[in-house]
Amino acid sequence: MLAERIDAARSTVYDRVHRLSNAGLLEEQSQVDADGNHYATYRTQVEWLHLKITASGLELGHERASRDRAADQLSDLWGEL
Repeated sequence: MLAERIDAARSTVYDRVHRLSNAGLLEEQSQVDADGNHYATYRTQVEWLHLKITASGLELGHERASRDRAADQLSDLWGEL
């Protein structure tokens, strides 16, 4: 579990994941294990984060991941093999 791996409270992890999901930066997917239990997994929707340090402070920007672009990159990589 993520909370154990990063030594954080479960409630903190749930809160952060919820915030990232609401901001559109994570995509939730449902998984079913062999016992029939359901659980959520998350996939990032961010390809790049940009941090700019200026005299007035920090500016943060991001670019969303494009599924089509990722598929094209995978096809290109596969073609090179």
